[in-house]
Amino acid sequence: MIFVMGGIGRDSCEQYNINDDKWTSIANLNQKKSLISAYILKNRFIYVFGGYEIETIEEYEILQRQEWKLLELKLP
Repeated sequence: MIFVMGGIGRDSCEQYNINDDKWTSIANLNQKKSLISAYILKNRFIYVFGGYEIETIEEYEILQRQEWKLLELKLP
């Protein structure tokens, strides 16, 4: 799977299934974000860090919850 999140003025997210050659929409981010960093942990969680003038972190549980959760943490 490949995940694409946000973009200039966007909160939308999609996943691409390489085997099926198919894009699918997933839950939107809680905030519109661009210039983010992202990390997948243990093939279970996606973390999206910051963005242009944004200090928040969001978490997406790939297998179960399938929604973005705005974490209480802030970037320094």
